[in-house]
Amino acid sequence: MTERRTLFDHLVSQHEQELLRLGRGLLGSWQDAQDVTQCTLLKLWQRLPQLNKEEDLLPWLRRVQVNHCLSELRKRRLRCFLGLESVADQCVPESGVSHIDKLLRCAESLGHRQRVVWVLCDLEGWSASHVAELLGIRASTIRVHLLQARRRLRTLLEEEDQ
Repeated sequence: MTERRTLFDHLVSQHEQELLRLGRGLLGSWQDAQDVTQCTLLKLWQRLPQLNKEEDLLPWLRRVQVNHCLSELRKRRLRCFLGLESVADQCVPESGVSHIDKLLRCAESLGHRQRVVWVLCDLEGWSASHVAELLGIRASTIRVHLLQARRRLRTLLEEEDQ
């Protein structure tokens, strides 16, 4: 096996689960998360010769994964706008859903930016400053989006429980 392939296999085994979780949180579906993760890993394979192997590649992988997820969310909005599918069709509740599934289903109704911030901060455990750097906005704006997202989710969960 080549050095490139060995390094790639190591990076995949080390980071694939985190990328899948991040994709699931942002997109609401394991299947979509797997598709986006494959795109991210393909980009890793293509760029591996140019990347600095001495530094931690996880921040770069996260950024690529978030970008692919945001692109997929834009495509969904466009399909909904064009009437090709309804938002309700994207998230059909399953019987016997767990609390996290219920929470992720409610997160589908958050605004685009609020959902991204909520997933990165609350589900992935990133700091507001890290998310701000990733998205190119101020940390105070991240905290506002996070507060709004948490309030909206609390309301939605309360309504669902009644």
